[in-house]
Amino acid sequence: MRQDVFSGPVNIGSEEMITINQLAQAAINISEKKISIKNINGEEFVNKYGFKCPVDVRGRNSDNILYKEKMGQTSNKPFKEGLLTTYNWIAKQVTVTNIISIR
Repeated sequence: MRQDVFSGPVNIGSEEMITINQLAQAAINISEKKISIKNINGEEFVNKYGFKCPVDVRGRNSDNILYKEKMGQTSNKPFKEGLLTTYNWIAKQVTVTNIISIR
């Protein structure tokens, strides 16, 4: 099925399993910001947010089955390359939006 025929949302991403910390660190590295990750749990988490720290799966990856089914192709781009592409696209959108709002 061609893209112009299917109008529903689909996941398009890396099927590499990564943790939230790996995602955060990759974004930090791409942005070249001088920030660090600090995970909190237990009493520190409760004191800050007022509830116990949620427990979830250890990692995530994209399920691209619908994309392959509807578009007839797969994404072979590695996670970090895709994140860099996405980061650059967002940075460009922010720049364009700032230029437009200044005018």
